[in-house]
Amino acid sequence: SLLAGFAHLEVGHDRLFGFLVVAGTTLDTDQSAHLKGIEDPQHPGLSTGRIDAAVDLRLDSVFFEFGGGYRLLELALPQRREPFTLEALAGGRYYYFWTRVHATAATKILGLPGGPRAVEQAVAGGGDVDWVDPFVGGRFTVPLTDDIQVSCRADIGGFGAGSDLAWSIVSGLKYAIPWEPLGIHPWFAL
Repeated sequence: SLLAGFAHLEVGHDRLFGFLVVAGTTLDTDQSAHLKGIEDPQHPGLSTGRIDAAVDLRLDSVFFEFGGGYRLLELALPQRREPFTLEALAGGRYYYFWTRVHATAATKILGLPGGPRAVEQAVAGGGDVDWVDPFVGGRFTVPLTDDIQVSCRADIGGFGAGSDLAWSIVSGLKYAIPWEPLGIHPWFAL
């Protein structure tokens, strides 16, 4: 099973703005297999029966991005309510990963003097890791209509603080929702 969520909040005044992004995923999967038995060439007649194996894996990740920006350029376009914008960004990203794995295998050893013997083995492990990366970047937004905009953002970070190098490029569409609760103009983004 896979569960994922994402939220982006951005507030601004004049040319300054701040943002917070939260994303998380949970992946939980299990697989089982029935494997053919193994024969020991060093000991003829000694072998295993069918091997029943199962693995259960869970991986959780959380991502927080925080930062701010400054609008460097704002160009009015003919017949458009919203302008073309170019913005500088800076901030940080916090990453957290946690994983757990549990595996089992069961079979019978055949050819022993006392008869077949059942054998089962289980192993489990897990761990977590987290780090914070600074980043810098830019973003531009182009209005396609008065209510639809396309935006593209690129950034680079890490610089040895948490990871050696991290970068991202994100593009999307924004739609102006025709509803202004408390005087706030919300956008829906894809």
